[in-house]
Order: sequence, then C-alpha cells, then structure tokens
Amino acid sequence: MKPIHHLINIEAKPQPYGRTTAGGKPCPAADAAPGPAFMPGVLLAGDGPQTLDLRHSLLREQRWRGVMETLGNDTWEYNLQTGQLRLSPKYQQLLGYYGKLMESEVGRIPFYAHLDPEERATTGRSMAAYLRGECLFFEATYRLTGLDGTNEWVLSRGMVTLHDDQGAPLLITGTHTDITAITKANLAAETAGLRLASTIASLQHAVLLEDEHQCVILANAAFCRLFGLAEAPAALVGTSTGQLVERMKGYFNEEATFALRIGAMQESMDAISGEPLVLRDGRTLLRDFTPIQVRSLRAGFLWKYKDITQRLTESEALKRRERKYRGILENLGLGLLEVDLAGQVTFVNDSYCQLTGYTQAELLHHGLDHLQVSESYRQLLEQKTQSRARGISDTYELPIKNKQGEQRWLLISGTPVYGDEQQFIGSIGVHLDITHQKQLEAKLRDAKKLAEESSRAKDLFLANMSHEIRTPMNAILGMSQLLSHTALSPQQDKYLHAISTSAENLLVIINDILDLSKIDAGKMMIEKIGFNLHKVCEQVEKTLHYKAEDKGLSLVVEVDPNTPQVLFGDPHRLVQVLLNLAGNSIKFTEKGEVHIGCALAGIVGTDAVVEFTVRDTGIGIEAAYVKNLFQTFSQENSSISRQHGGTGLGLSISMNLVCLMGGNLQVTSEKHRGTHSCFSLMLPIGTDSDLLRNELTVNSELIREGLRGKRVLLVEDNAYNRMLAKSLLRLAHIVVTEAENGAAAVELARTQEFDLILMDLRMPVMGGYEATAIIRNDLKLHLPIIALTANALRGDNQKCLDAGMNDYLSKPYKENDLLKIVHEWLVASRHSKLGGDKLYRTDTLKEASNNDPVFVAFMLRTFLQSGESWLVTLHQGFHEGSLEALKEATHKIRPSLAHLHIYQVLQFVTQLEAWEGTFDRQGIQPIVEVIDALLRRTMEQMTLDLEQYETLPG
Repeated sequence: MKPIHHLINIEAKPQPYGRTTAGGKPCPAADAAPGPAFMPGVLLAGDGPQTLDLRHSLLREQRWRGVMETLGNDTWEYNLQTGQLRLSPKYQQLLGYYGKLMESEVGRIPFYAHLDPEERATTGRSMAAYLRGECLFFEATYRLTGLDGTNEWVLSRGMVTLHDDQGAPLLITGTHTDITAITKANLAAETAGLRLASTIASLQHAVLLEDEHQCVILANAAFCRLFGLAEAPAALVGTSTGQLVERMKGYFNEEATFALRIGAMQESMDAISGEPLVLRDGRTLLRDFTPIQVRSLRAGFLWKYKDITQRLTESEALKRRERKYRGILENLGLGLLEVDLAGQVTFVNDSYCQLTGYTQAELLHHGLDHLQVSESYRQLLEQKTQSRARGISDTYELPIKNKQGEQRWLLISGTPVYGDEQQFIGSIGVHLDITHQKQLEAKLRDAKKLAEESSRAKDLFLANMSHEIRTPMNAILGMSQLLSHTALSPQQDKYLHAISTSAENLLVIINDILDLSKIDAGKMMIEKIGFNLHKVCEQVEKTLHYKAEDKGLSLVVEVDPNTPQVLFGDPHRLVQVLLNLAGNSIKFTEKGEVHIGCALAGIVGTDAVVEFTVRDTGIGIEAAYVKNLFQTFSQENSSISRQHGGTGLGLSISMNLVCLMGGNLQVTSEKHRGTHSCFSLMLPIGTDSDLLRNELTVNSELIREGLRGKRVLLVEDNAYNRMLAKSLLRLAHIVVTEAENGAAAVELARTQEFDLILMDLRMPVMGGYEATAIIRNDLKLHLPIIALTANALRGDNQKCLDAGMNDYLSKPYKENDLLKIVHEWLVASRHSKLGGDKLYRTDTLKEASNNDPVFVAFMLRTFLQSGESWLVTLHQGFHEGSLEALKEATHKIRPSLAHLHIYQVLQFVTQLEAWEGTFDRQGIQPIVEVIDALLRRTMEQMTLDLEQYETLPG
C-alpha cells in the first residue's frame, strides 16, 4: 500500500466541521466541535477492501489532527514542489485571516511578510539544515505580527511526511505552538534578573549569590575587593563556592571554623542576619545569610558581608568620650539626668542621687515627681520641657527639697536630645548644687542692706551736719556782707575781714566733706560748658591774692597767650582743683613764691591739650610719703595739722576731680625744696557764642529796676537767715513777706498774691516739700518757688525739682547769688515771654546745641507735635482700662519731660509708670487729669516761646 498522503486530493475543498453561524461562517475555535483542522477531499473507488483501508486511514488522520488542534497545536503542510502552504483554521486565526480565505487562496498567504527579516533568514536556515539531514526535525521559533498589529511568538516543528519514488521529500507536515505567554514570562524573568544583577553590582556591601549546586550565579565588585580577589565579578560566575571558601578563609582568624560554619548554614537553611566576623587584619564584618527556596526545594543561597570596622571604631571612641566626660562630670559633682518624651527618667548618675537623696532605683523609669518644687516653679519646668521640644537650650535656677526635706538650689543647664534620625527623643539636664552660693547671696543682700542703711545714716548725718553748720554760716557770711556796706573804721574792717576769712575756710572744709561723699557715691557730675581760661585763672588769683599777701609771698599766675579763648569743660571744678593745689602751696610756704601756670601743650583735632602746673618754694614733703598724698584725711604728720590746719582731704578730692575731667594729677616734692603739682586736660575748643552770659552784679541797674516792687514770700525758720535774706532783697527794692514755717507760708499764699516764693526745706510744723505740694496741688498756684537748701548732698537738688519747685539755691549764698536767681525768674524770664510760672526749661537743649536757637525751636515744635498724639494715647489707654498701655505711654514721654525739665508733669508721669497692682480707675483718673492739665499749660507756653526763638538769628 502506498503512503496515505499519495491518495490525498490536494485540489479538493476542505469539508467544514463544527457549528456554523447564521451567515454560514464557522464558529470560533472555542465553540467548534472536535474535528480535523482541514479535511481534503478524496476520490474513493467503490467499497472494496482497499477503499475501506483508505477510509480508515483518513479517519485516523482526522482524529489525529483534531486531537492536536484541540490541544492547542495548529497544523500546517508545505508542498516542496508547488510551494503551496496549507494552514489549519487556527493558524489562519493566528495570522488574522480566519474566516476570510477560500481554499484556493490558502497557498497565496504572504506568510513570510509577517516575519522580521532576521527571523525570516533564521527560519530559512533551519529548514535548509533539516532538508540536508543535519537534524532529525525541523524546528524554529519566530515572532509573527498579525493584521491587527499584535505580536505572537510561535514554536514551529515539522518533518517530511511524503517522498516521491526516488525518495525526494514532497510534503512537510508540522505543528505550530503559540508560546507567546511563555516567551513574555521568560523575557520578564530575564529583565528582572538583569535588574537584580545591576542592583547587586552597585551595592557598597559585598554580595554573593550561588545556586543549589553551590556554583556562583552572581557576585559584585565589593565582594572581590573585600576578599582580595583579582578576578572581575563576571569571571566568578559558574565557579564553585567551595573553591571560593578555600580562598576566603585565609582572611579569618579561625579558618576551619569559617568553612565549617558555611556548610552548617547551608545545611540548616535558616536565615541569619548580622553575624559578626573578625578578620586577621583587625577588621570586623557583619554577615547575612539568606537561603532561597522554591516550593520547598533548594534554589540557592544569598550571602552579604558588610565592613563595620569604621563604625565600631567611631562607636568605641564615642563611648570612650562619653565615659570620659561622665567621669569628669562625676568628679565635678555635677548631676546628670536624662528623661524621655513621656517624662520618664532614662539615665541618672551618682552625683544627682547625692544631690536629691534618692537612689537610682527610685529614680529610673519614673517621672519627675521626686522634684519637690512650688507650683510656680513646676510651671517653669513645663515651660522648659516645651522649649526643649523646640530645640532650645538654656540655663535656669530651681529650688527643690531633697528626700530629707532640706531645701537645695540647683543650677540646671538643659538641652534637647536627638536620636539617630535627628528626631527629638527627650532632654538632658546638668545639675549643679548652688545652695552655698545662694546662702552667700542672701548674706550679701543682708550686708548690702546694712551698708545702704549705713550709707543712708551717713547721708542723713551729713545732711543734718550741713544744715546745722550752713545755717549759722549763712548768717555769719551774710551779716559780714551787710556789715561791709556800712561805714567801718580800719580796725573794724580788719576784724570783719578776719571773720569772713575764717568763715570761708570753715565752709571749704564742709564742702570738701560733702564733695568726698559725692565722689564716693559716684554721683559727682562734671559739666561741659564754654569758659575762658584767662578769667578762670583770674578768679583763682583774686581769691588767693590776699592770703599770699598776708604771708608776704609772691603769687604769680601765667596763662599761655596761644591758649584758645573759649574751651569746653567744667570751670567750677577746675577752679576748685587749682584753689586746692595753690592754697596748699600758700599754706606750706613761708617765703618765696607760688606759681600757677597754664600752657598749651598742643592741638589734637578740635581739642586743646592744656597743661596746668602749681609749684612753690615751701617746706616740701619727704619722698617716702609722696605716695600717700592722695589718701583721704592723710597728712605727713600730726604737727602739720596743728601748725597749718586742714583735714587732709584737699589732694584726694583734687585727684578724683582731675580723673573725672579726663586727666591725671602728679605731685613731686623734695623736703625743704618745694612741691610741684601738674596735670593735663584735653578740652574741646569753642567759640564766643559758647560762653555763658555775663554775671549780674549787685550794683547793676538792671537788677534794681527790674526787681523794684516785686512781692516775694520768704519762708525760713532761722531768724538770722530771714534777716539776711530780707536785707539783701530790700537792697533791690523788693517787698518781702516773712513766714517761719511751711504751714504759715501756705496760709499766706492762700490769702495774698506773690511773684515768687523762697522756700527753706527743713522747718518745724511743716517742711518745704510738704508746703510746695499743697501750693501746687491744692491751691493750684504756679508761681516760681526757689528752694533754699542747706544740704547740698547728691539728689537733694533733683528732689527739689521733683517736688514741684522751679529752682534751688544752696546755703550759704552770697548777695549776688540770691539776687541773680530772683532776677532770673522774675525779670529775665518775663522779658522772654516765659512767665513767672514757667513749667519748663531749655537748659539741656541749649547746652546740647551750643545755644543754637534754631535747634531749640525745632525741638520745641517736635515736642508739641508728639505731645498732642501722646495725650490721645494716654486717654485711650485710660478709657480702655489698660494699665499696660498707660505705662507704655508714660515710658515713652518720660525722657522728653526730663530733657525739658517739665518736672511738675514728670512727677505724675513717674507715679503712673510705677503704679503697682491692677487698673484702678478711681485712683488713676485724678493723675491723668493733672497730667493733661499741666502738659497742656506747658505746651501753651511753648507755643508763645516759639515766637521768640524764631525771631532770633540762627
């Protein structure tokens, strides 16, 4: 029998199988009944045995094809002679031609057009190799692109199924298997493998991957570097890991243990993380072992090695530093306390336990309840905890009670603590026991309080002494002045001169003591005003001329003619120093001369350097004693005081005054050869406009005519002082009314009109401060009140101004001083349209601007503008009931009030600024009303005064 394939009629139509649709088209493969993919038509001759055999063969072939296609393998058949290709319906479906081709068109399917050129060539080479007999089957894998553009991967297999009589192949029959899903899965696995390999290769840690047969699948460069392998990572692939272990074990201290351990880990299949290994060179590694299993089957092992040598070294160094500093803190007695976010103690040292009296067991893992503190300080602790959370470190003091109930003071330095990720995890506090220091502070406060009380007692004594001495001294000097205006015989004039000289010497001693008190308290003020150095020296010469003449000494005063005419400084203190130095020279010189010199040492910018010298031909001083000259109450020996008098204060005061003026006093002397004193001052150069106005004289017609008929109330408890002042005032034709105390003065002011009041401060029944307050506040009188003070201590003058007085005059005063200040307030001020009730002064502005009227006018206008807005702010704060707003407003205007000497307003502003407690509308309202009234009256005066300043030349 011939092969079955020779009986197949190639041209016959295939018979349809399975169900068809309404249009006659075959159903999709999923709905078709099992059957052959195609069944060529055959010619059967009768029903003989041969025919039956052929029919059976065809049926077997149909069943075979049906089973193959049902299992998913599509069939094809290729005629090598005609080039005709027969495809099964499923193959046509793959190519997108299913249901579209007639049988006659099948051979014309452009099959190769669906192949990539490279794949087409590969498929042809595979077919040629098969036909040459080089392989048993034809097999090719290629990618097809269907008509819809989708890609499918195909595994095609075939063999020759029909030969001609000469044995040449005629038909090749084969199957087609769709391997798209498998191919895509393989590609995904390959891509994932490449990604994994790239990731592992880039890791900084050493990584090795082996399969279940202990062959290297993958390694990275870090692995080769760590174990000194010369090969590239790719060269290790396929190498036995056993061989690698033999090469690696030489790096470890325990070679045999290393190899055995690897075998045990592979056998146990247990994952291990962070196993430490120590190398011979001292490095430390961490090893991770991960077994790989697939459905309970071994698939390989993953090894990772990490060098942690540097981390361990840094960690050990950190621990050593921590132990070091903790040891230092322990030795310093500083307590350490760490708490976490929940406020639980996580660490405490022995020093802290000693501070608080608690054991570590009582403190660890507990809150801070052991800190027995008051409620206010507990709130402070909560605030500090919140500050730590914001990253703030600071230091504060905290009083606590220890376990024994004893109060201790701790100085705590707190700082936040952060974790490895820089997150806030708690805080740490360093505690220092400052209980002893606190006790010392308390003792110092008590000692300071006692010292202040002692100082106040000394001030009170000095004030009383000053008052008690100056009061009779005022009478003595005043009466001497009055007596000098009478006709005296030469003998009487000599006696009067002796009385006046003695009284003035006594006054110098009193002034020295008071000046020393001011210097010790740091309250001595140095002025900076324009003065003429020639006139200063002239004043010194006039004062000392008679003393030198009485002793038969020559007094020489020389001033460098190149010295600038006007200098800035304190002429009064300069005169005081020169009088002290030259007075001492006259006192300790029996014959010869006393020389006072002022020489220009140089010009530095706008400053003149002036050198002052005083030298004499007196008894001199032992060289060993010169260094003690500037000590208070210091004299060379007791005989000096008995023979020459004095207290030993002059040089000490002079040294301090020179230092305050910016110089340094030096004294050189030789016993029986005289004394030489010198100091240099750097004084700014001024102009004639910087000089103070000329002094008024007693005989000035301006005084006599200006003061004629003025009514002055003289309040003085001492009869001699009243008589003196009344006599001096009447010389200027002033009408004087007397009062013996403040109460009498208040009644007189209530019933009579006066132009000015001269007010003593210390009087029986009622003093000057109380009387002034009643006159200002109750009687609402704003006439000038001049204080007559015998204290002359620091703060007394300012106290007079704060009490509402306009000015002050220190006792003992001279006739010229008294008339000058009265004229200043009753005549000069009225001529400048600043009435007798002037509420402000421009002294500070004039001094700051060198008497520039433009500047003074500008500052007054500025104050007027700000004053109106300030009053609005003041009233707004009062209506809102805001004590804080009132204090802020008063704080803002207070400097301006002080600069303009608006003391009547300033005293109420200060009272409001210092108000304690809560807002009291009834108590504050009168103060606000007085401030408003006085400030508006002051501003009215300023408005009038601006006309004067704006008409003066600038």
